[in-house]
Amino acid sequence: MVKSLFALLIVLALISCAPQELDTAALKGVIDEYNSLLTKSMLEGNMSATISYYADDAVSMPSSGPMLKGKEAIQNYSDEMGKSGVKFTAVKFTSSEVGGSGNLAYEIGTYEMSMEIGPAKVDDNGKYMTLWKKQADGSWKVFSEIWNSSVEAPH
Repeated sequence: MVKSLFALLIVLALISCAPQELDTAALKGVIDEYNSLLTKSMLEGNMSATISYYADDAVSMPSSGPMLKGKEAIQNYSDEMGKSGVKFTAVKFTSSEVGGSGNLAYEIGTYEMSMEIGPAKVDDNGKYMTLWKKQADGSWKVFSEIWNSSVEAPH
């Protein structure tokens, strides 16, 4: 009897430590919702509308800029970009891969955008990777992100 109880406890402990199955469809829904809101907020000039999708300890690594640590730093960066006079006229995000395991997931994708910076019209395209982390409340939040342009910088 003691051996059976001990064996059952070991099996339960191993099951509880096993990686949780990732519901990729549900995660893809969250990512699509985020990308849709991000597109809308960029076109409307409300760059910080997506901040609720970020974990408090998120890290953002924007192209040609410093690493931003924490939700507040990301919020400030977004607010400054919104005030900078950049006007986005077209934005498209395309997720090409979503995967992960347990409480961590990733999204790999590409972007295309057009913007006006003063009188200049600028087209850009590039790639990005976003790491998502499942929170204690079951929601998915951006934990880390990086993006960079595929357009060669003028020399």
